[in-house]
Amino acid sequence: MRLPRGIYGITDTSYTVKSHVEAARAFLEGGVRIVQYRRKEGSIRVMLEEAREIRRLCNEYGAVFIVDDRVDIAILSDADGVHVGLDDAPVDAIRSRFGGLVIGASASTVEEAVQGKNAGANYIGAGSVFPSRLSAVGGFATGCFSTVSLEPLTVVARQRSPAVHSPTGLGTPGVQLRALELSL
Repeated sequence: MRLPRGIYGITDTSYTVKSHVEAARAFLEGGVRIVQYRRKEGSIRVMLEEAREIRRLCNEYGAVFIVDDRVDIAILSDADGVHVGLDDAPVDAIRSRFGGLVIGASASTVEEAVQGKNAGANYIGAGSVFPSRLSAVGGFATGCFSTVSLEPLTVVARQRSPAVHSPTGLGTPGVQLRALELSL
């Protein structure tokens, strides 16, 4: 599956304005074509219920649905993919068992990005280019939200595959958006 270019919306428990489902709906109504469900804690049943509802919304809007960290929730909710951090299930293990999933890998260095690419990731989630509200409350997949320069991201993006995205800090209170402008 080729990922659409543009804005990548990520739901998060830290948002005070919207629930995960309502944040996903707002993203989709605003034209976002990739939505990531990101819930770090809570009941698996609640996660699965929310993920299935977001899946339904993504189907309705023709958007890609990604689950953060949880391969089990991704599979059980029929998500298009999963995004994993360095301490989560290894990309190559997910690829060998669930080859059809879109797999994103977090990276805070060029070396980690190349490692994710070589393991079979479809895209790389890099550290934040600009400070964001989300960075202050916990981080993105790896827990690493220090800002990075565009130069290392460009090095990886120039390798043509996989796509690279970075948190931008765009959005309004309660809504975090990430740009995929380095996708090739």
